[in-house]
Amino acid sequence: MPELNPPPSETPPPGAGDLSAAGQGILGLDLWNGCAWFSDWFAQRLQWPAGVERKRLDALRVHLPGGAWEYLLAAIRNHLERQVPLDLEVCAQLPDGRFEWWRVQGVAEHNAGGQPVYLSVNVCDLSAERRDASGEEP
Repeated sequence: MPELNPPPSETPPPGAGDLSAAGQGILGLDLWNGCAWFSDWFAQRLQWPAGVERKRLDALRVHLPGGAWEYLLAAIRNHLERQVPLDLEVCAQLPDGRFEWWRVQGVAEHNAGGQPVYLSVNVCDLSAERRDASGEEP
């Protein structure tokens, strides 16, 4: 039987704090057990209470209305199954009712057998760029 690599730890990836400070959110998804890790960028933007850990990707679901959640899941699936680059824009709704455009980019890490085991995702807010380009709110 081939030896499989153990799943990555649930600790934040190196440099996670640096990305949040630079205005980017990061999330990690352990594909073996379904656990997710979110940087502080998400907690601040989505006003998640301090001390309450979000450990599932579906914590984003309520903030991705109008088919954005399904679009994100389809993009992740295409990335994992067909190696299509994970690079998309989704409209996210903040708790105060405002909307932001997020660019979502990610890459899967694979084990020695070629199976995806971990997904690393960067998210940034494109709302200002879209406003400048169109003169409209998202």
